[in-house]
Amino acid sequence: MKDIYIAFCELNLDTSGVGLSREEGERYFCTPIGAEVFGWDNGIHYCFIDGFEETVFCVNPETCCDYYT
Repeated sequence: MKDIYIAFCELNLDTSGVGLSREEGERYFCTPIGAEVFGWDNGIHYCFIDGFEETVFCVNPETCCDYYT
């Protein structure tokens, strides 16, 4: 998956029309250590994590309640 992603990035397409931005953004408290963030969508970010091979993770900093645990 990571190789496909690298090839996709080399196309240099504008993905903002589908709500996916590739930018360097701040990390949230819930962003895993060692994560390589490659896309953002309104706070939700997508990443690869060292040690998990080609797995893509989705990190959502929003809470469904009034507190974080």
